[in-house]
Amino acid sequence: MIKKQFNFYSLILLIGSIFSCIILYFTLQTFIGFFNLRFKNKSSNPITSSVEFDQQINRFPPISPASIPLKAYKAGFLLSEGKYNEGVKILKEASHVNPYIGFSEYILGNYYYSKGNIDSSLYYSKKAFDLWPKSIDNFTMLNKAYAHEGDTLSIIKSYMEIKDFFISRDEYYQNFIKYYSLAKFSYYDIDYNDQRDISKDDLIGEWVEVYNRKDGGVRVKINRRIEFLANGFFKSKNNFYLFDKIDSNILLRFQNNPDKVISTFTAKYSDEWQTLILNFNESGEEKDQFFKKVSDLNLPN
Repeated sequence: MIKKQFNFYSLILLIGSIFSCIILYFTLQTFIGFFNLRFKNKSSNPITSSVEFDQQINRFPPISPASIPLKAYKAGFLLSEGKYNEGVKILKEASHVNPYIGFSEYILGNYYYSKGNIDSSLYYSKKAFDLWPKSIDNFTMLNKAYAHEGDTLSIIKSYMEIKDFFISRDEYYQNFIKYYSLAKFSYYDIDYNDQRDISKDDLIGEWVEVYNRKDGGVRVKINRRIEFLANGFFKSKNNFYLFDKIDSNILLRFQNNPDKVISTFTAKYSDEWQTLILNFNESGEEKDQFFKKVSDLNLPN
């Protein structure tokens, strides 16, 4: 009787051991595949496609050590390969595995951003952030989409939502600064695609330097003014020069030496933004300067 019990328990232990070894083997195989997926530069067998994903990662366990559904990674490959319907289907399955971290929504937000569909990117990025704001990836993706739209207020809002909870995590603050700065830049990063030549008569008047905003607002540099006078003089910083216009070029000369050109810059005009665009041939990124007529603006005296 005792021998039979011993044999029975030994069989149970053997079956359990074999089962545990199988599970550990599958887990090890998946974790090796996950390393090849996440650390492509360090791997000798990196995963770069959905086919390679299936070859190296099995279905057990269904999540990574960070509780991220592994299927969502495969869906990312499928989307990049143009298999949209299959990718979305797998993302839904991944959400059922762990619906609390928003990783599937993060994948969709990133996908739509890469396609230039910022509205959809914002929608899914916001869902991902609301589900798991502690994820730096979700926080980054949302701010990236906001920065594309120049939405500095929403970037501030997203940071205020998490800063009290993650005050000791400097990467959130650095992320906030980065995308807030990018949003400020893109807010004024306007394409003046309708530039045209402007006549000499239309140049006459006082102009003030401005930064046009995408929402139609205008930031004025109140102390930076120039003036084209009807008597042929150009005024800048209380200095007067003779000016002439040849095509889109403005030529400046000293009034006591009118035969010598001392400076040349180009002048174009944007009807859409009602803005004079001057290029003083300066080096650096901001070589174009933008001006509006003072008479068109409600400026303090």
